[in-house]
Amino acid sequence: VYAVRPVYESLEAKHREISALKDKIENLTSRLDEAEKSSKEKARLLEAAKAREPESERLRTLSERIKQDGAKYLKREELRREAEELKKTAEETALRRKKLDEAEKALSERTAALKAKISALSGAPAELIKEGSAADSAARLKADIDRVTDCDLPGLKVMMNNLTRLQEEFKAAQKLSEEAVRLREHKERIFENCRAGIIAQSLADGEKCPVCGSLDHPEPAVLPEENVTEDELKALREKERAAEAVRQEANDKAAAAHSECRAELKRIVQEMKRCLTNALYGADVDGLSNDGLVKALYAEQSEISALISKKQALLKELRAKSAELEKSKYELEAAEGEEALKLKSAREALMQSVSEQDIRAAKNAEALSALSELNYPDLSAAEKARADAERIISKIIGDIDSAQNQKAEAEKAAAQTASALKVNAETLEKYAADSEDLSKKFDNILKEKGFKDAAEFCGYLVDEKKISEIAETLDAYRDKVGVNRGSLLAAEKDAAGKVRVDLKAEAENLEMQKALVDGLRSETALIKGRIALNERMRKNISDLSGDISKLRGEYTVADRLYELVRGTTGGGKITLEQYIQAAGFDSIISAANRRLLMMSDGQFELFRQSGRLGRQSSTFLDLEVADNFTGRRRPVGNLSGGESFLASLSLALGLSDVVSSNFGGIQMEALFVDEGFGSLDSNLTESALEMLLSLSGTGKLVGIISHREELKSSIDNQIRVEKNRGGSSLTVITG
Repeated sequence: VYAVRPVYESLEAKHREISALKDKIENLTSRLDEAEKSSKEKARLLEAAKAREPESERLRTLSERIKQDGAKYLKREELRREAEELKKTAEETALRRKKLDEAEKALSERTAALKAKISALSGAPAELIKEGSAADSAARLKADIDRVTDCDLPGLKVMMNNLTRLQEEFKAAQKLSEEAVRLREHKERIFENCRAGIIAQSLADGEKCPVCGSLDHPEPAVLPEENVTEDELKALREKERAAEAVRQEANDKAAAAHSECRAELKRIVQEMKRCLTNALYGADVDGLSNDGLVKALYAEQSEISALISKKQALLKELRAKSAELEKSKYELEAAEGEEALKLKSAREALMQSVSEQDIRAAKNAEALSALSELNYPDLSAAEKARADAERIISKIIGDIDSAQNQKAEAEKAAAQTASALKVNAETLEKYAADSEDLSKKFDNILKEKGFKDAAEFCGYLVDEKKISEIAETLDAYRDKVGVNRGSLLAAEKDAAGKVRVDLKAEAENLEMQKALVDGLRSETALIKGRIALNERMRKNISDLSGDISKLRGEYTVADRLYELVRGTTGGGKITLEQYIQAAGFDSIISAANRRLLMMSDGQFELFRQSGRLGRQSSTFLDLEVADNFTGRRRPVGNLSGGESFLASLSLALGLSDVVSSNFGGIQMEALFVDEGFGSLDSNLTESALEMLLSLSGTGKLVGIISHREELKSSIDNQIRVEKNRGGSSLTVITG
């Protein structure tokens, strides 16, 4: 198929060229008829255009007359504009007079209204002073009450709590002191009982007894089981004195705190009575207990707060009325003085302007009457009539010139079309002869390559795009098989040693967990109090850390993108640029494999090491070769010299195919192969040479540089270089 295909494609291309040429000849024949018709039509149009020359002379006379009257039109336009301005000024004057009348009437009404408002608001300043004094007294009383409720009473509570604490400390110290006394007395009684035994311990025969004076001691006393030494007794007395000192200190502190609380309570009670008997409140405090005084004080605090709110609202209203009174006085003074004088001056100026406008209007009407003989309503209309005349004149002249030019162009186009028709007819005859030769060549090569006819050949013909799609489908299938096989092995490994869950046991465990949850909920209620306290602190921290969190999030995204582009996100290292290069390289490898499989009789196929990226970023473009005879892959470095040459040649041709298919404007039209054939055996040489010769049949220039003699008989066009003592010489051989 690869051998026959170039001839087949050349024949098909020639058929298309012949068909296109026939269509072109048919088109030229039609265009020739149209060009001849157009030439006759342009001649008729030229005669019609010349018939309008008298009309252009009449229009030139009209244009000159309009040009001479231009100054008069300008003067009339100026007078008309002046008349319009006078009319507009008169209307504005009438409007000014109407507004002036309305302003004088409004000023009179506003003056009367201001006098009435001043009379109604005259008492506001005195009432403001009176209510302001009452509001100040209420504010002072509330400040005194707030001091008692916010400072004195809480302070007294703290003092009482401190007194209670000191009293408890005194009780504990007194208890310790009493225990120390009891222990000391108990030990003294034991010590008295042990005195004889203590003295007997120091007796010796022949020495006098310190009690009875006897020199014999037949039955000396012995110490009882519970005994106390004098040193131990002395230590107990010291502890007793220390405990008594602690008790006395605690008693002094409690007594001082008690006195302080009584004095503070007395002061606060007096302050509460003073606040309650204030002139603004006037409560009866006789017979009230301390708790009753506190309740009455809180009630008074609420009432005084409400009274202050009312007073503040009233003061706000009185201040607004006082300000309104001052503003009304100022406005009345301005209305009766400055504004009234301004309206009087405006009235006098208006009457003077009306007189001047009447005189200008009479003069304008007289001047307009003298210019009534002009034919056009204004200069614009006259200029338009002149422009229309000039345009018609220009059109008549232009039509004549255009008709002459179009007639000449039509005649020229008819001559060019006839010439082109003749050339294309000759070319068609040549293409027909070439087509016949190609048909014969196609029939011969079909028989030579073993095809029964063209239909059988076309049945095997598949385009390069379809081959690429099939190759991509195979690659995708193999990749999916590998991925699924790995996933299956991982799943089997994860499931190894695992057992099914006992649902009944889990249900029982669930009930236990629910009971545990119920217990934890009671603890949650206690923790919520602490959470509420800590929430404010957390909120402050959260407010301060908001910007940091935002920046950290932005940094995380940017850093992730940066690492992704650098190719350092996984175990391997491949950048975005390298990833794109690898994708393009895969297309080149796919195109190269179509050549390599053919040249190696289906043995070798190239693959990129996409699944074994390492620390070195260069490994993403490493190649390995699959030997379809053994079913194994190996690095390309293990190929022999001839096999490496075939792989390199296939990659070069694959690069050419990919560039040509992806960039329509770029064609790889020449290929030079320098040596390499010396490492091939005869079969591989024949396969490679046959493939290169098939490329030359598709319009590519293929050059082979080699010393091998067997290639000379296989290549028709050659450049032979020979060395001698005088230098090198070359011989060109064609055919």
